[in-house]
Amino acid sequence: MTKTKGNHLPDKRNAPKRNGKRGISLADSDLGKTSRLPGMEDAAIEELEDCARNYAKLRDRRIVLLNEEVDMKEDLLALMKRNNKEKYIHDGIEISITHEKEKVKVIIKEDEEE
Repeated sequence: MTKTKGNHLPDKRNAPKRNGKRGISLADSDLGKTSRLPGMEDAAIEELEDCARNYAKLRDRRIVLLNEEVDMKEDLLALMKRNNKEKYIHDGIEISITHEKEKVKVIIKEDEEE
């Protein structure tokens, strides 16, 4: 590029070609806003964290209860087999064995007081 004598800009003969491509415009970019980088933690949201902690506590209690329920069902199935019962009905309690899955079904009917 040749420069004119008194000017530091190139003259029109050696100006860059116009090919339709544009450079980066300052108006298009978000100079003031930085996006989250990979590996960065999110900003703290107390409400979200409290809800997540409560959910985790409830989930953990449910898992413990589920394990206890499975143990109780196995005990009940063993008692039914020991007493040679496939179905037991007494005082509003109904217990039956499902043979396809080796499961126990329990129904307790509450007495309705009028």
